[in-house]
Amino acid sequence: MKVLVIACHPDDEVIGVGGTILKHIEKGDTVDVCIVTVASDPEWDDDYRENKLKEQGKVDNFLGVRSRYFFGHTTLELNNLDRGRFNQDFITLIKDVKPDIIYTHFNHDLNEEHNLVSRGTLIGTRIPNKSTVYMYETSSTRFSLIPFKPNYYVKLSWNILQGKINAFNMYESEVKISPHPRSSSGIRYSAFYRGDEIGVKYAEAFIQVRRLWR
Repeated sequence: MKVLVIACHPDDEVIGVGGTILKHIEKGDTVDVCIVTVASDPEWDDDYRENKLKEQGKVDNFLGVRSRYFFGHTTLELNNLDRGRFNQDFITLIKDVKPDIIYTHFNHDLNEEHNLVSRGTLIGTRIPNKSTVYMYETSSTRFSLIPFKPNYYVKLSWNILQGKINAFNMYESEVKISPHPRSSSGIRYSAFYRGDEIGVKYAEAFIQVRRLWR
């Protein structure tokens, strides 16, 4: 199986899908990641961007990600991009990768950039595409006015959950001190909370958008 994880920012892919990525790779699936944005001036400098690329490389090596794609849109320009040009990036990527499964952002996230990425993904998966599509949650999703209501769960073992936490901690510039959703304890709590909803110890939660039984 070919799996594609589409994320707005580096670290979103680990927070939302880190455990599931590890399970896919453990199963023998190939996993590719696409990062839509890059940190932009004046808030972030070249040293920050270079360090972020190194962190992503470490994460990919640790998780076993096959390839990482970059759209390269700056964070500050995303809301002002031509929608046709922006959506075409997703159409082209998905057509080239031909994934069986796609994970993307929740389309009602508090972070508007995440919503744009979700919409671009959905446009890229219109017919004749037949990929299974899931939406995932990140640290900003829990603050959305429209709640994230999962209908698909992935059970995580303790070792898989710890692997997810270890991968997130490789994004040293993003790790916060507990109590915070972007901390080791925050990720652990989220996994426990979602597991509790489905009657297992730990889980990641998703909204299934479309699935074709072939």
